[in-house]
Amino acid sequence: MATFVHLTPERLVDRILRAGIRAGPTTWKVPDGVYAMPTTPNFFVSHQWLRELKRRGDRTFWGVYFRVPNDQPVYVGHYNERHQRMPAGEAAALLFAADAALGYEVIIPRGIAPGEIHRVRAASAARGVALLPQRAREGALRLRPVPAARRVRRATHSRQTGRRLMTGFSMLALALTLGAQEPRCDAQTFAAMYQCAVDRYRRAHAEHQRVFRETAARLEPDPRAKLRAAEQLWERFREAECDFRSSRSAGRREYQVVRLRCLAELTEARTASLRAEDAEG
Repeated sequence: MATFVHLTPERLVDRILRAGIRAGPTTWKVPDGVYAMPTTPNFFVSHQWLRELKRRGDRTFWGVYFRVPNDQPVYVGHYNERHQRMPAGEAAALLFAADAALGYEVIIPRGIAPGEIHRVRAASAARGVALLPQRAREGALRLRPVPAARRVRRATHSRQTGRRLMTGFSMLALALTLGAQEPRCDAQTFAAMYQCAVDRYRRAHAEHQRVFRETAARLEPDPRAKLRAAEQLWERFREAECDFRSSRSAGRREYQVVRLRCLAELTEARTASLRAEDAEG
């Protein structure tokens, strides 16, 4: 099971505990759903949208923590980029790295039942990421990060805060440059091993999505429907297989590394299989 947190105004907590979290309108042509973030050891990352939500008027927010199956389809992406569909377990693993999760969001394309909620707590301790609206050239309303210098003046330790913010966004941009440079995977430290596993899986997932779309586009309607059905079954198999492979590491810090390596390995194999089938066809 994957654990996520949904931030909500304090006035709605009682209703949510009685009736669950309702699915609402979303962006990026994603079905109605619930915005959330996976729980991580970094409280700031999991609750990073608190400051932006407070701009709407409510001042006190609570975190509603809930669990969904690892194979629950979700949509994940940066707030101003196209979101990708993937199982909840994969989304949680991808965003587990604190340096690569700033500005990201997860959308669960359904409501959350009361039975899936396992606790609630006040979220006032997290400050969150500050964003400001910006008019795009087409006239649509978009969001952009507030310049670090503007926020730094308001902070007690301004210089240190600014450096941390700029470093976080720089590392995010570097992590999202898929395939630009082959990473060194002979690292000895746990942090480097984890980042290597994250990068490998991101590349594997992006390439798999590209090959799958190209393969499906060349098929007739009936074979295309069967390919999509097979893809859904394969995703369930991959989740179960990686759950098994990483089960012996459960509760230890290497659990996420083992699981990410498994996901990358099976995804690469699936991509190769799709290429082979496409070539034979």
